[in-house]
Amino acid sequence: MIAACESYVEFARSNPALFELMFRAELAAMGQEVFEQFRVLVTALPASDLVATSLWAALRGLALLPDVDAVLAVTLDAYVR
Repeated sequence: MIAACESYVEFARSNPALFELMFRAELAAMGQEVFEQFRVLVTALPASDLVATSLWAALRGLALLPDVDAVLAVTLDAYVR
């Protein structure tokens, strides 16, 4: 789970144009499918749909920060570890 979250943020930071494209309104259905897969991954842990949504939003926001490593570690500690 931690590796998946770290990979998501790394992908977003390495591919900002593609990351932005993922969240365009006309691609909302695709984004919903990706979120559904993420939700299943998160709820395999002792977590709820609300926790999965909150973590998804946190990761999306973290991907936009200039220096994310320390904040990502704290976020993952709070949600996953």
